[in-house]
Amino acid sequence: MSPITISPEHAKALGIVSAVGCAVSIVCLIITLVIHALVWRFVRSDRVIVVMHLCVALLCALIVFLGGVNRTERRDACVAIASAIQYFFLVMFFMMLLIGLEILLCVVHVYRTKFRAKVLIPLAWIVPGIIVGVSLGITKTRGYGNSTYCWLDISSGLIWSFVGPALLIICVNILVVIVVFKRMSSLAAMKNKTTKEQLKTWLYSLCVLLPVMGLTWVFGVLAINEGTLIMQYIFAVLNGLQGFFIFLFYCVLNRQVRDALRRRQDRKRSLQTL
Repeated sequence: MSPITISPEHAKALGIVSAVGCAVSIVCLIITLVIHALVWRFVRSDRVIVVMHLCVALLCALIVFLGGVNRTERRDACVAIASAIQYFFLVMFFMMLLIGLEILLCVVHVYRTKFRAKVLIPLAWIVPGIIVGVSLGITKTRGYGNSTYCWLDISSGLIWSFVGPALLIICVNILVVIVVFKRMSSLAAMKNKTTKEQLKTWLYSLCVLLPVMGLTWVFGVLAINEGTLIMQYIFAVLNGLQGFFIFLFYCVLNRQVRDALRRRQDRKRSLQTL
């Protein structure tokens, strides 16, 4: 995400932090997908469907990133890896955009209109492919990978073919969060709460939204010079553990999922008794 080049020492430290976080996230994303597959009939909704597509895209991106970002031995393989990382992370961002739009639709329209998931989800997989294809065609693969990493070149500005769409989606989702919080503050249930209870509700709501709306990715861009390198470390920790946060807030702390698992277990126990 960052438009600057960092020193080898910081690159190595950030690489270790990212690798550990990504490994944890991969495990958590697999568990999240398995749990939702087990209780799919009880938890299925447009938002959950998009979140599952987000998990798949993020899982693929992290696996390719961990397994291939340093594979610079062969030029053609490095280009393929860099373009795959760009594609899957762009798909992830477009899924985040869909989640933001779905949440906005729920908040703005009490008697909500139909969220066209069957049309929008395929588009979220197709549009990033078009972006990557156009970038590869214009550059003739120049800038995809170098002697250090299989990623997009910073000096030529190619990095903006990823950062540009990502920042646009982040800005849209920031506006969505503002609208959501504004609507929440106007609810009678919120006005009747104490200041401490309101802060607790705001904080929990923010924690639930952040992993699936991509707002933490802006920390990577905020590292605009060596003096703000701390932003890179915050970015590496928060986004390396993105899959863990999704698992935490959409499985462990999700009442609907916990109830669905309990119902599934009760049903299984009843069948065994029968």
